[in-house]
Amino acid sequence: MAEPIPSPTTLRIASLNLFNYAAPPFSYYHPDDHYTALQWQEKNDWLAKQLTALNPDVIGFEEVFSIEELKIICLTHGLPYFATVTSPKIDEDDPFLFFRPVVAIASKYPFVSTHAVTANQSLLSALNLPTEFKFNRLPIKALINIPDMGPTCFYIVHLKSKRPTPLSHYTDNQFEPHSYANALINETIGRYHSDMQRTLELALLFNDVITTQANQHVHTIVMGDFNDQINAEGLGFIFNSVPDDPNPEEATLGLNDSYPLMTPRTPTHYYRGEGKVLDYILTDKMLSHTDSKFVMQYHALDQHIVNTSPQTQRISSDHALVYIDIVKK
Repeated sequence: MAEPIPSPTTLRIASLNLFNYAAPPFSYYHPDDHYTALQWQEKNDWLAKQLTALNPDVIGFEEVFSIEELKIICLTHGLPYFATVTSPKIDEDDPFLFFRPVVAIASKYPFVSTHAVTANQSLLSALNLPTEFKFNRLPIKALINIPDMGPTCFYIVHLKSKRPTPLSHYTDNQFEPHSYANALINETIGRYHSDMQRTLELALLFNDVITTQANQHVHTIVMGDFNDQINAEGLGFIFNSVPDDPNPEEATLGLNDSYPLMTPRTPTHYYRGEGKVLDYILTDKMLSHTDSKFVMQYHALDQHIVNTSPQTQRISSDHALVYIDIVKK
């Protein structure tokens, strides 16, 4: 169960990967993968229980297919403000088959604005990269005026997975279909492409974060499923510092992990028995500064993913629910 409902002096921010949130009769990724009516009810009952116990002020969701169903649950649990910035993709040959989910945000407080984060073409050109680059899943950028904190910019992200990008359209012409060479190229270079996509997605997002912080002087919270550990080679660059000491105002630009301890944290996802932290809540440096008027407390709820069956995770989630309490001093 979640921690007790926060006091009025506490802001609770949460992130949850909903693991194929697709209402029947829709399937996700494969025609045979769908919920029965009972399973769907169980999944929604589990989600409702989490929202009731957690009572978040703002929550981001990943792997959302059925938008309206999620919106209704949020509305009935004290989160009347809900937004997505795009629609899930449906297979051209099967109108009941979803294959690309979206992210969503729900809030107790009204949105000042919401829109998608898109690739900055000027930055892509400066990097000599194709300007038609697109996020695999469009992030949400939502500005909310939070009591005591003021204007706060929330980013909800679901970065590209490690799953290799299929290259069969190339390899089938270069090698015998289903040959070892075919499979090897798909597994190695396909994996490289996915890693490159994920890194570039974070770079473009980080550019938007810094641009917004520099121009608008708002608090920033970036949260979601990063599909890799934040200190991994392809993602950890966002914590690099400028060699020369910046002035005090510039020193507040950037992001910090909301988990400040050096000790290992609770894994948020398990794959083949190995636990890793893939889900994060990052905040601006002003919030985590020693002179800040707030303190942060990090939590991860993982009972549903520790020593549980795939079926249990299917009707709950295969990711931990992570949240932070931002407490006014």
